[in-house]
Amino acid sequence: TMLTLNERVESRLRLPGVEVIPVEAESTVAQFDLSLDLEEGEGDVSGALGYATALFDRSTAQRYAGYWLCVLQAMAADERLPLAQLPLAD
Repeated sequence: TMLTLNERVESRLRLPGVEVIPVEAESTVAQFDLSLDLEEGEGDVSGALGYATALFDRSTAQRYAGYWLCVLQAMAADERLPLAQLPLAD
């Protein structure tokens, strides 16, 4: 399992006489059994959940995403809440 949190940085490569356009690349191969990649921007957090289809089906991955969302919402609602008291489900 892998959890990453990155800061979104908007930058463009500038080359004289060349127009450079960023392209979003999607990975179709899971590098970990389960991964949650979060990216923090200006006032928001976006993310992607990746999973090994040989180990998890779509409904299981969606259920795990729901657990993460519940934990993250509880952390945002009360930053003083001890980790042991964070809910895993509504």
